[in-house]
Amino acid sequence: MKICTFYEVEQEIISHLRARRLIPVIGSGFSVGSSSFKGKVPSGKEMKADMIYEILQLNLPNLSKETLDGKHFSQISSYYQRLVPQSVQRDYIRNRFTKVALSEVRRKFLEIDWLYIYTINVDDAIEHCSEYSHVLISNRIIDFSVLEDSKCVLKLHGDCCSMLSYHDDCSQIFDYKSYAKSIETNKSLLTKLKHDFTYNNLLFVGCSLDNEFDIATIDNYQNKDIAQNSSKYFFSVEEPDILKQIELEQYGITHIVKFDDFDS
Repeated sequence: MKICTFYEVEQEIISHLRARRLIPVIGSGFSVGSSSFKGKVPSGKEMKADMIYEILQLNLPNLSKETLDGKHFSQISSYYQRLVPQSVQRDYIRNRFTKVALSEVRRKFLEIDWLYIYTINVDDAIEHCSEYSHVLISNRIIDFSVLEDSKCVLKLHGDCCSMLSYHDDCSQIFDYKSYAKSIETNKSLLTKLKHDFTYNNLLFVGCSLDNEFDIATIDNYQNKDIAQNSSKYFFSVEEPDILKQIELEQYGITHIVKFDDFDS
């Protein structure tokens, strides 16, 4: 794995773009802090704190903030979905993840003529602020011929509109159980992602790649002999420590590309 600046890989990234072989995978850092319907898009840390707050409002016996703070996001999400009223959960999704307005520099990123865009976000920032308005959601069997005719965003972990539109929505992948099930239920999107891992170049922007169990499995199943000819760029505003570098290698990352700030 190579650690470098953007200028060291600029020409090869331009080459991949011209060859139509570079596909972005967008994470929460891309839209976090952006204005939404009633508030701002939360970070994973902020959303965890918000879920803990709602759980504590239930005044359940023998349950403390300290206990919940020590749990992983996926665990808190499981408790939240089980305990907090659906009306509260739906209001949170509506207020914080819909009608997202992105800054100009993020809109410019979406003006690039990508083949399509993957995202692990559930918010509507991409489809609301760009031509990539055709949403393909998780846990569905997808006819990928639609990619030939429409500007698509492929939502790996769920979609706020689907969550708010259907009481039986099955797109959401937030907790351990849904992550485990998604290896089968989300096979359509994961198979597509596996193909791109093998044959195309991927650019991870705004992604921490922390505990993304389904994505981590992709590198184990791709054709590594063929994949050696492709690159996986992880854009970061800081150089990850050695432990994070080991984690990123497990996701198949080949380049850590450092920037001075996120807008850069």
